[in-house]
Amino acid sequence: FYAHDSEPSRIVAVSRQPGTGQGVLTGGGFGGGGGGGGFGQNSVTEDVLEFSIDTFNTRQGSMSEFRVNALGTTAENIAGGRASKREFRGEWFAAASVVEDGWVAELRIPWSILNLPRGEGIDMDINFARAQSRTQINSQWANLTLRSLPELAGLWKEVSPPKRSAVNPLNVLTYIAPEYDETADKELSLRAGVDFRYAFT
Repeated sequence: FYAHDSEPSRIVAVSRQPGTGQGVLTGGGFGGGGGGGGFGQNSVTEDVLEFSIDTFNTRQGSMSEFRVNALGTTAENIAGGRASKREFRGEWFAAASVVEDGWVAELRIPWSILNLPRGEGIDMDINFARAQSRTQINSQWANLTLRSLPELAGLWKEVSPPKRSAVNPLNVLTYIAPEYDETADKELSLRAGVDFRYAFT
């Protein structure tokens, strides 16, 4: 993204905590759950850029949304649902920087965190959006209109995603956390555990 702005000193970036939640096109908050002020159609509190994709080309609005603010803080809403742990959701990356005539951002989203159809030469729904705090304007590359009509989304033609494994892996996440209770025994202790995740087909 290259988001031009005639007053780059007034670009607003507040959220520093990655999160989830509704995005620019769906009128929800950036970062979700208290990760920084939310914004809707009439209350844009941060400058945010968004890439959205429906890999199944349903034209029904079931888009995965990936957002970044001018600090490089990320937030996402992945279609089909995901575990709350980022380690299980999958990780994607973004970088952003304010420049003399606006701000720029780059996103790297691995195929592995998306639900993918089988086959080659598939059409996918995509869109790009921008929320600008100073002007209180949300803009879109493919104009879905005020009614957010999903059938007006852009098309990414003849995409050949990587082949999926026939078997979903069992994910195991072990953790250990030191704890110190200064009010009771004033002792250092360790808490450990294991989380399992398996995505049924």
